[in-house]
Amino acid sequence: MDSVPTGTPVVLGRPEVPADRALRLAQLGLRPGATVVPLHRTAGGGRVVAVGDARVAVARVTLGSIPASPPTDER
Repeated sequence: MDSVPTGTPVVLGRPEVPADRALRLAQLGLRPGATVVPLHRTAGGGRVVAVGDARVAVARVTLGSIPASPPTDER
């Protein structure tokens, strides 16, 4: 998710992190299948992402462990 352009919606895959960190990400709404929008960068290289109406700051090291893909247009 680190390389996704700002403002581009993506669908999250399963994060490649320890179970306790995956649980915390899920509690924050960053779970597989969720659509999020990366917003601005943080001073440490992380990102703030929009998850529904919430905004969540994600550390740079964690960003690289969360796969993301473009949303599919299922109408």
